[in-house]
Amino acid sequence: MPILHNGKELIGPINIHVNNKNNPHDVTCTQIGASPIPTISTDIGQWLCINKSTGQVFNVPSGGTWAYFIGFSNFGAYAGITSGGSELGGISGFSCYGFVWRIA
Repeated sequence: MPILHNGKELIGPINIHVNNKNNPHDVTCTQIGASPIPTISTDIGQWLCINKSTGQVFNVPSGGTWAYFIGFSNFGAYAGITSGGSELGGISGFSCYGFVWRIA
């Protein structure tokens, strides 16, 4: 969904003045738009579930940048950003579950 000002679509970069009395500064927006929508396509927005048995790794598909959430049975959970082709999981004695979402 485009951001509009006076009926015209804004196209970056755009300088925005942030009026913070303790730290006034300008912010440059270089990307304008909505977050990717989860989809089954192989492009930005691709969403995959992780469900691996004890000690198995999940290979993030190659290419792009991915957000992930991964939990381990009785061990905790982690979230972050990783590059395509990375391995997640693979802790001996713990199965893992979660998702990856291609964000760029």
